[in-house]
Order: sequence, then structure tokens, then C-alpha cells
Amino acid sequence: MANKQGWVSLGFYGTGTLWIENGGTVVSEVGALATGGSGAGQQAGNATAIIAGDGSSWTLTGTFHIGGYGTGTLKSAPAAKWMREHRRLI
Repeated sequence: MANKQGWVSLGFYGTGTLWIENGGTVVSEVGALATGGSGAGQQAGNATAIIAGDGSSWTLTGTFHIGGYGTGTLKSAPAAKWMREHRRLI
């Protein structure tokens, strides 16, 4: 289990991928996918978070940002969970 009391940020100015699988769990305060690239000459980000497999989950205790200036994708396979506070996407 990865437990981060801060941000999990992917693809801020480049490309990032997060795989959570095989019962893996991530707990973070904030999640951000492809949120950078707003200034002159800055590259827009691209990010994908994939949650797959029985018991796999990403729990956010704060906010979730996706695709601010780039392309962000969240994929959740059957039996995986994405949770923000008390809301769930299963």
C-alpha cells in the first residue's frame, strides 16, 4: 500500500501513467492527472491512471483534478475501486 499525505500528480508537463493492480492500494490527499501546461511555451500534460484487479483501489481524502490543460484518463476495471471521501466509482 502506498500512503501519501499530499499529491499524487501525473503528467503535469509530460506524460505519466499510474497502474494500481493485483490488490494494490494507493491513499492520497489529492490526485492530479494532466493538470499543467498553462503558460507560454509549456507542454500540456497527458496522464492515465488505471485501477485493475480484485481489491485494487485509489482512495482520495481531498480533491481530484483531471485534464486541466492536457488529457487525463481514469480507467477502472471490474472489481477495482476509485473512492473520493464517501463517493465511489466501482
